[in-house]
Amino acid sequence: MTTEVVPERPRASTGGIVATIILCVFLLFFTVGMAVLSLLLSLQSDACGSGTVCDDNGISTGILVAFFGCAGAGLLGIVLGIIWAARRKRLAWLFPIAAGLVVLGFWIVGLVLVSAAAHVSLS
Repeated sequence: MTTEVVPERPRASTGGIVATIILCVFLLFFTVGMAVLSLLLSLQSDACGSGTVCDDNGISTGILVAFFGCAGAGLLGIVLGIIWAARRKRLAWLFPIAAGLVVLGFWIVGLVLVSAAAHVSLS
Protein backbone atom coordinates (compact mmCIF):
# COMPACT_ATOMS: atom_id res chain seq x y z
CA MET A 1 0.00 0.00 0.00
CA THR A 2 1.32 3.40 -0.99
CA THR A 3 0.33 6.77 0.35
CA GLU A 4 0.51 9.90 -1.66
CA VAL A 5 2.12 12.90 -0.12
CA VAL A 6 0.18 16.05 -0.86
CA PRO A 7 2.55 18.99 -1.17
CA GLU A 8 1.74 22.05 0.90
CA ARG A 9 0.42 25.07 -0.91
CA PRO A 10 2.87 27.94 -1.01
CA ARG A 11 2.03 30.50 1.61
CA ALA A 12 2.34 34.22 1.27
CA SER A 13 4.89 35.97 3.38
CA THR A 14 3.86 37.88 6.45
CA GLY A 15 5.13 41.04 4.79
CA GLY A 16 2.81 40.47 1.85
CA ILE A 17 -0.20 40.10 4.13
CA VAL A 18 0.74 43.21 6.09
CA ALA A 19 1.24 45.12 2.83
CA THR A 20 -2.19 43.98 1.65
CA ILE A 21 -3.84 45.19 4.85
CA ILE A 22 -2.09 48.55 4.72
CA LEU A 23 -2.98 48.99 1.05
CA CYS A 24 -6.61 48.08 1.81
CA VAL A 25 -6.75 50.81 4.45
CA PHE A 26 -5.25 53.32 2.01
CA LEU A 27 -7.73 52.14 -0.63
CA LEU A 28 -10.60 52.72 1.79
CA PHE A 29 -9.53 56.33 2.38
CA PHE A 30 -8.87 56.88 -1.34
CA THR A 31 -12.28 55.46 -2.25
CA VAL A 32 -14.10 57.65 0.27
CA GLY A 33 -12.17 60.70 -0.94
CA MET A 34 -12.94 60.05 -4.58
CA ALA A 35 -16.62 59.38 -3.79
CA VAL A 36 -16.85 62.73 -1.99
CA LEU A 37 -15.09 64.45 -4.89
CA SER A 38 -17.53 62.84 -7.31
CA LEU A 39 -20.38 64.56 -5.50
CA LEU A 40 -18.61 67.87 -6.09
CA LEU A 41 -18.66 67.31 -9.85
CA SER A 42 -22.05 68.99 -9.85
CA LEU A 43 -20.27 72.31 -9.36
CA GLN A 44 -19.46 72.28 -13.07
CA SER A 45 -23.11 73.06 -13.71
CA ASP A 46 -22.88 76.47 -12.01
CA ALA A 47 -22.80 78.27 -15.36
CA CYS A 48 -25.95 76.52 -16.56
CA GLY A 49 -28.85 78.88 -17.12
CA SER A 50 -26.78 82.01 -17.71
CA GLY A 51 -26.49 81.69 -21.45
CA THR A 52 -25.06 78.18 -21.37
CA VAL A 53 -27.23 75.22 -22.20
CA CYS A 54 -26.49 72.13 -20.14
CA ASP A 55 -27.65 68.54 -20.31
CA ASP A 56 -28.99 67.82 -16.82
CA ASN A 57 -29.35 64.09 -17.48
CA GLY A 58 -25.76 63.89 -18.66
CA ILE A 59 -24.54 65.66 -15.53
CA SER A 60 -26.55 63.29 -13.33
CA THR A 61 -25.26 60.27 -15.22
CA GLY A 62 -21.65 61.40 -14.84
CA ILE A 63 -22.04 61.97 -11.11
CA LEU A 64 -23.71 58.58 -10.62
CA VAL A 65 -21.05 56.78 -12.66
CA ALA A 66 -18.28 58.45 -10.67
CA PHE A 67 -19.90 57.89 -7.26
CA PHE A 68 -21.14 54.33 -7.59
CA GLY A 69 -18.22 53.25 -9.77
CA CYS A 70 -15.71 54.51 -7.20
CA ALA A 71 -17.58 53.03 -4.26
CA GLY A 72 -18.19 49.67 -5.94
CA ALA A 73 -14.66 49.23 -7.27
CA GLY A 74 -13.10 50.28 -3.96
CA LEU A 75 -15.22 47.97 -1.84
CA LEU A 76 -14.74 45.07 -4.25
CA GLY A 77 -10.98 45.58 -4.18
CA ILE A 78 -10.92 45.63 -0.38
CA VAL A 79 -13.06 42.49 -0.09
CA LEU A 80 -11.09 40.57 -2.72
CA GLY A 81 -7.78 41.67 -1.21
CA ILE A 82 -8.76 40.50 2.27
CA ILE A 83 -10.22 37.20 1.04
CA TRP A 84 -7.20 36.51 -1.16
CA ALA A 85 -4.82 37.33 1.71
CA ALA A 86 -6.79 35.16 4.15
CA ARG A 87 -6.43 32.20 1.81
CA ARG A 88 -2.67 32.77 1.89
CA LYS A 89 -2.29 33.24 -1.82
CA ARG A 90 0.61 35.09 -3.27
CA LEU A 91 0.42 38.64 -4.61
CA ALA A 92 -2.67 39.60 -2.62
CA TRP A 93 -1.46 43.21 -2.52
CA LEU A 94 -2.22 43.54 -6.24
CA PHE A 95 -5.99 43.70 -5.59
CA PRO A 96 -5.93 47.01 -3.65
CA ILE A 97 -3.55 48.59 -6.17
CA ALA A 98 -5.61 47.49 -9.17
CA ALA A 99 -8.82 48.58 -7.44
CA GLY A 100 -7.30 52.00 -6.75
CA LEU A 101 -6.55 52.42 -10.45
CA VAL A 102 -10.11 51.34 -11.33
CA VAL A 103 -11.51 53.84 -8.79
CA LEU A 104 -9.46 56.59 -10.40
CA GLY A 105 -10.65 55.46 -13.83
CA PHE A 106 -14.32 55.60 -12.83
CA TRP A 107 -13.83 59.09 -11.41
CA ILE A 108 -12.16 60.29 -14.61
CA VAL A 109 -14.98 58.80 -16.74
CA GLY A 110 -17.52 60.60 -14.53
CA LEU A 111 -15.55 63.83 -14.86
CA VAL A 112 -15.50 63.56 -18.64
CA LEU A 113 -19.24 62.85 -18.77
CA VAL A 114 -20.07 65.80 -16.52
CA SER A 115 -17.72 68.12 -18.41
CA ALA A 116 -19.26 67.16 -21.74
CA ALA A 117 -22.81 67.61 -20.42
CA ALA A 118 -22.08 70.94 -18.72
CA HIS A 119 -20.71 72.54 -21.85
CA VAL A 120 -23.30 71.61 -24.44
CA SER A 121 -23.75 74.25 -27.11
CA LEU A 122 -26.90 74.23 -29.22
CA SER A 123 -25.91 77.11 -31.51
